[in-house]
Amino acid sequence: MKYYWSLVSGSSLASEVLGLGSERVGVNYKSDLRHAKKAIKKDRSFADAYTAQGYAIASRKHDDKWFEESLVYLEKALSIDNDNERALFYLAECYFEAHKYEQALEYFTKTIERNCSYAERSDKRIAFVKKIAKAEPLTDKGWEIAEKDNINRADLCILLIEELKLKNLLHRYRPEQFAKLFDKDFSIRMKNVKVKSEIDNNKSLQVGR
Repeated sequence: MKYYWSLVSGSSLASEVLGLGSERVGVNYKSDLRHAKKAIKKDRSFADAYTAQGYAIASRKHDDKWFEESLVYLEKALSIDNDNERALFYLAECYFEAHKYEQALEYFTKTIERNCSYAERSDKRIAFVKKIAKAEPLTDKGWEIAEKDNINRADLCILLIEELKLKNLLHRYRPEQFAKLFDKDFSIRMKNVKVKSEIDNNKSLQVGR
C-alpha cells in the first residue's frame, strides 16, 4: 500500500487530495492524471487514486464533459470505500463547481456529520452556498456574479441586462432609447464589458496573491 501512496502523492493534486497540504491543486494536470492512473492500474481497489483522478478533472475543467467524467471517478471511490472522507468532500466540491448547489449541500452536510478533517471547510462552503441562494439569481451569469465577494461596474451592468431584463424593459417602455442602446453594435459593447470584467477579476486575483 505504501507503494501506491507514493505513486499518487507524487503529484501536486494528489498531495491535496491525500491531505498532504499542497496548495497547487490542478497545476500539473497531466502529471496528476498520470500518477492517479498508475495507482489505479496497480490496485483497482485503491479509492484515493480514483478520488485524485476525479478531482484532477474537476479542478481543470478541460472540456464540457468535465463534470460527468469527474463524477464517475469520485462515485467509484465511494463505492469502494463508503467512509472515504476525501472522496465525499471532493464529490461535494465537484457539485459546487458545477453550480449544483442542492447536491453540494447534501454531501457537504454528510462530510460535517463525519466530523472529519474536511468538516470545517464543508461548513464554510455551506454558509457560502446559503449566501448565494439568498440572492436568488435567475440566470447562469447571475449565479456566477453571486459567487463573488465583490462586484465591479461591469458585473453590475451584466446583472442589469441578464437578471433584470433591462433590454426587454427598454424595448417596451422606451423604444427610442432602446434603438440607441441596443443597435447592431450592442453585442460588441457587451463583449467589451465582459472582457473588462474578466480583466478586473484577474487583477483582483493577482492582488489577492
